[in-house]
Amino acid sequence: MSDDEGVSGSLVDASGKKVGHHYAWAAETAKRREELAALGVKQGPVALSGGPAAASAAATPSPVPMGPAPGAGSAWNAAGTWEDRDVSGKAAGALRSLAPGRSVQLSSAPALHLRVVSVPKCDGSVTLVFSRGKAKPGFEVNAELSYEVHPTPAEAAGAEAEGAAVPIGAGSLHFEELSDSEGSDMFASWRVDVTSFNEAAAEGVKQDALRRLIRDRVEEFRLLFRDWVEAVKKL
Repeated sequence: MSDDEGVSGSLVDASGKKVGHHYAWAAETAKRREELAALGVKQGPVALSGGPAAASAAATPSPVPMGPAPGAGSAWNAAGTWEDRDVSGKAAGALRSLAPGRSVQLSSAPALHLRVVSVPKCDGSVTLVFSRGKAKPGFEVNAELSYEVHPTPAEAAGAEAEGAAVPIGAGSLHFEELSDSEGSDMFASWRVDVTSFNEAAAEGVKQDALRRLIRDRVEEFRLLFRDWVEAVKKL
């Protein structure tokens, strides 16, 4: 076997020109390139950064996240499956609507009860996270409630009669770090301030004793704030 016959089955014709599959393909390719060059056709690879391929890619729209468009004070995740909404202002308003008029029985002998008058302070952050159709409040708040202490009427009296009664004492309740944190019991700490007290009308109850009576009703105030959380869920 000659050296020429050992290359891809090529042969040598009578004129000495190599023939065979590989050489025939190479010759045809060279001919086509010459024809394309004569026609002015640009040959070779095209960069993806330009040309029709790039234009097609640029025309392809980016995927749009599902779910409603974000609203003011609200943030949706990319998939549109949950929403994080800031409701701090509305939550403070909810507490100011809910707390005033709340009554807590302090003692039966003598008959005394505490009535929340107003909410001078409700500072902090309150958010609502909506997931799978459910609302979960998240909050870190400091709150202050003003109160009055009245003798419990001997007979059932309406709000008008109760409001006309002269308070035995008055002051403020300060709740620090109201939080939804795991394991928390609504607030980290709280204190009772008694700013005015009429001992003569208190039937022997001293001011320090009144403060203790109020502190002993801490669960009543936890119930108040739990009711507030339920109201926040509906904002």
